[in-house]
Amino acid sequence: MPSKGRSGSVTLTIESLDAEALLRSLPERATGLVFSAVRDWTASERRVRSARLTTLREPEDGAWAELVVEMQVDATTEEALHLWDTLARRVDDAKRRLEPEERAALDAGLAFHLHWASREE
Repeated sequence: MPSKGRSGSVTLTIESLDAEALLRSLPERATGLVFSAVRDWTASERRVRSARLTTLREPEDGAWAELVVEMQVDATTEEALHLWDTLARRVDDAKRRLEPEERAALDAGLAFHLHWASREE
């Protein structure tokens, strides 16, 4: 995702070599389409403050790992839920353009999380 600027989009910070390796293991075309949709969404949504790419691992299953895009948003809980709905629609729309194998790889290995700080609601 491009640097935050006039367009309003944010930089996606890759938190670790583990996250980078997991990103490379996913189908490039699929991640490109989904990240493009997310980039377009962040460009139009000024409440997104930061984004980072990290990993989630299951301690009891060393083979399982998921790539997670975590975004910090400036929103109330109600606004954050609305933002989540619009982000999920964008991601789902992009995934509909993928081959079934690509979609399955992203469904198994890529997640999005929104975090928000409670401001006056």
